Amino acid sequence: ARIFNPIWDTVQTGTTFSRSIKPYLLTLQEGTSNPFLPQPHAPGGTEASQSSQEERGAASEAGETDKAKNKSEAQPSRTPQLRIDLEGIRERIVEFPVPEGLYEQVLGLPNKVLFTETPLLGSIHGEGVEPEDNNQGVLWVYDFEKQEKEVIAHEVDQVEVNPAGKTMLYFSGNQIRILEAGVPVPDESESDGTPSRKSGWLDLSRVRIAINYQDEWSQMFREAWRLQKEFFWNEQLSGVDWNAVYRRYENLLSRIGSRSELSDLIWEMQGELGTSHAYEYGGDYPFSPQYPVGQLGADLEYEPSRKAWVFRKIYRGDIWRIHQHSPLAEPGQQVQENDLLLEIGGVPLDGSTSPGELLVHQAGQAVQLTVKTPGKKESKRKIIVKTLIHEGKTRYREWVKQNLKFVEAQSEGRVGYLHIPDMDTEGIAEFHRGYLSQVDREGLIIDARFNAGGWVSPLVLEKLTHRHLGYDVPRWGSPESYPYHTLRGHLVLISNQFTGSDGDMFTASFKQLKLGKVIGKRTWGGVVGIDGRYQLVDGTTTTQPQYSIWFHHAGWSVENYGVDPDLVVEDPPQSYSNGMDHQLKRAVEVIQKILEEDPLPKIQDFKGNSR
Repeated sequence: ARIFNPIWDTVQTGTTFSRSIKPYLLTLQEGTSNPFLPQPHAPGGTEASQSSQEERGAASEAGETDKAKNKSEAQPSRTPQLRIDLEGIRERIVEFPVPEGLYEQVLGLPNKVLFTETPLLGSIHGEGVEPEDNNQGVLWVYDFEKQEKEVIAHEVDQVEVNPAGKTMLYFSGNQIRILEAGVPVPDESESDGTPSRKSGWLDLSRVRIAINYQDEWSQMFREAWRLQKEFFWNEQLSGVDWNAVYRRYENLLSRIGSRSELSDLIWEMQGELGTSHAYEYGGDYPFSPQYPVGQLGADLEYEPSRKAWVFRKIYRGDIWRIHQHSPLAEPGQQVQENDLLLEIGGVPLDGSTSPGELLVHQAGQAVQLTVKTPGKKESKRKIIVKTLIHEGKTRYREWVKQNLKFVEAQSEGRVGYLHIPDMDTEGIAEFHRGYLSQVDREGLIIDARFNAGGWVSPLVLEKLTHRHLGYDVPRWGSPESYPYHTLRGHLVLISNQFTGSDGDMFTASFKQLKLGKVIGKRTWGGVVGIDGRYQLVDGTTTTQPQYSIWFHHAGWSVENYGVDPDLVVEDPPQSYSNGMDHQLKRAVEVIQKILEEDPLPKIQDFKGNSR
């Protein structure tokens, strides 16, 4: 059941109900009392244990009598009958005496109940997340005799119990463990986590499977076809004869000779639907070793005249965030642009030996660099850096910073800028980071170019459609907008051909709500959503376009077409190499013109005014 206990946002005025779940029980019969009420019992044991002893004694005595009477007769076993009193059953719900949280599974045992709880964590994962910062849950047991809750296992993803309620099996990452149900797991320091009867861990490396790939691929192909048939967003499959499509592509099954070719075949078959988001990915491919290249978060160029590699640009990113800045920019490194990189790991660099060659298989590792500052005597020095595994976020942050700097310079600080990379967790984080720091600007440019989609566009639109109603005026300090964090200024949106999925929907909604001008290129045009919940036998995921979108102003037209901007602005490839962003430049010009034609009223001076 749901518990509405608000948790206050620590960044802006708002609440969430992030810990909203609680386990409950329901008594099946009218005469069943609340099991959480302690019952009186005599010293020497609980009432339940005394009752069970009395029952065992009575049963033993009756058994001896029956045995004497029916020595040669076999007693037929009967399944106990269960009576459920349906009348008033909704009024017999009882709350477990545990705090609300993120509970997932609830499993019954004799006189006990198991339930799993997952931690409340942030949604952005990846580099910099410590191993213990995962979303694995805790397995609890509630003992009705003891009337208490106890942790019996950590790092639990899923738990199952056998029908008798005696044995439990739980998944932890890629491992499986079998133990007595409802009993705290053995101390890991004793079991050492190695597979054994005592520890309960299964040795999955002993499992061997013989696979007939042709049969497996045929079954997977048909399953992918069937999933589209059952879950495509309309039962007519947009007029496609799906049975004929199956027969057409089935003839090619006997010709495929690799897992990759099966993938191609499924993609082609699903492509007959002519609908976005019909994907296929993952699966059982042969192991391919990876040798990732360590990244320095910098642009390097070889200068023949100096016979050295030069740091042309160092991407500083967010220096306070792990793995989102160049390791060269960290305190104490003192590496500047135009410094020379002479050696990596003691191996000299030259025109035929590039930094990338010496950083192969060094991603995320500590590496020694020999650097030198030109024009300074005795400036040659050795430093230790920990290379980046990926430098995309570091370069992205630099791009956003430069765009913001350009907009502020061109508008003399009157206009703000933010970019939304997707409509997922990264996108909503970027939006709030930019929005909350620039909400008081006279104008705001929202850049949705290259937006990879997601599902949070309604949350962004909710923020942008808040109307400014007045001011909260304190005696000390500055007036603050009411409602809090509402935008007074004008908006301009930039989209391009890589703005897709929920980015399409955001652009279409922005136009329908008349929030401002849209500048750039027609968007991608794919708005039939998916959830990716179904997997094939080898772990492959296929997606079924299940959720189509219809707009009041555009109907079904966004799918396979996109959204046209109010003002088309080309951005030729050479503009990036020349350091020119025509679309952003035009957006600044448009919003400045809007500010000239429709200037915002100045905030009045409230000092000295009384009601």
